Amino acid sequence: MHRRIKKSILYSTLIVVCAIVCFFVWRSSLRGTVIIYSVDRNGTSLRAPRKIIGHANEERKINITSIKGYKANANVVNAKFLVKGARYYVVYTPDSAASFQHLLKSKYVGVSSQDVTTNSVGGIQAVPYRATSNRLRVMYSKQLTRWSTLNVSYPKLEVQDPSLTKFGNYWYVTYTGGVLRSADFGSWEQATTPQNSKYGKLIAPSLVHTGKDSLSMVFTSIDEKSHYRAYITPFNYFSAQPDLKKARQIRGISNVNAISLYKGAKKYYAIFTKRGRDSGIIFLATSRSLQGKYSVIHKIVPPKGTYYYAPTFILTQSASAVGITYSSYFYNESNNLSYSPAFFKEGITGKGKAQQITGQFALQKMSIIKVK
Repeated sequence: MHRRIKKSILYSTLIVVCAIVCFFVWRSSLRGTVIIYSVDRNGTSLRAPRKIIGHANEERKINITSIKGYKANANVVNAKFLVKGARYYVVYTPDSAASFQHLLKSKYVGVSSQDVTTNSVGGIQAVPYRATSNRLRVMYSKQLTRWSTLNVSYPKLEVQDPSLTKFGNYWYVTYTGGVLRSADFGSWEQATTPQNSKYGKLIAPSLVHTGKDSLSMVFTSIDEKSHYRAYITPFNYFSAQPDLKKARQIRGISNVNAISLYKGAKKYYAIFTKRGRDSGIIFLATSRSLQGKYSVIHKIVPPKGTYYYAPTFILTQSASAVGITYSSYFYNESNNLSYSPAFFKEGITGKGKAQQITGQFALQKMSIIKVK
């Protein structure tokens, strides 16, 4: 009887010990994550989040990432790794004074959008399918080949396909779904472009100087049959809104993905990309009238496996075109979209030599104005 009791106690003890050992082994195998977001004073991401994996419930001091032209509000993050994930935000204050001094000495000013879901490596940025998050960036350069980012706090909103226009005392940035206006690139006014059942969200809008004191907006829209069409409409620069009641379809151009127009001395120029089998090719066309009919005069065909997109004219402040610019992408072995170099060509016919544009991140789209 006593022997049975001793065996029972022994077995019970072994079971408890095994359970305790298994618990601690399981607990030691648990992993927690810490995600550190680098944001400016508006809460806008400056780079991709930094994800760190450690033991669950571990506490650790993590050194923050330095960002050129910005000063962080802390040197380290006192982080605790949680199984469900712990988020920490580091706020960066821009050294705007020094950055604006460089801007004033620059020959070119431009805008682009930076995808902050991943970071660029060697000018290439791979982005998981449909997992993008784009933020506005103002750029400056003394020469077209190398660009720097203006260190300011940016609007906290999604900005795709930005286009820059100088009109009067204001800089206008049009983008898919909205318009931003600024006198100094330091403070911004936002105007959401109106939506209606006919046009929906205005895709890749840009402004064109149609007279000494007038602007028009050109944009792409998807109709009820999923056809992409280009339109032109008057733009009210006081309210920063297009008059969609007066929108007219641009003739001679169909299945358009993105388009920009330029008013020359004797004719209008259009630069655009298309969807479908012609995807990735840049088309240049001319017309005697703003609405068209446009006729193609030149094509810029990318190398096999590469796609060109987001073409636009490089303008002076007086709205004279001096060149064109466009970006490129490809799909990597994981079928992820990979943003690759942007390019520019002198002249507006697209027949010049393409030269590469580089910046502090992979430039999705460059819209450029020559200021000197």
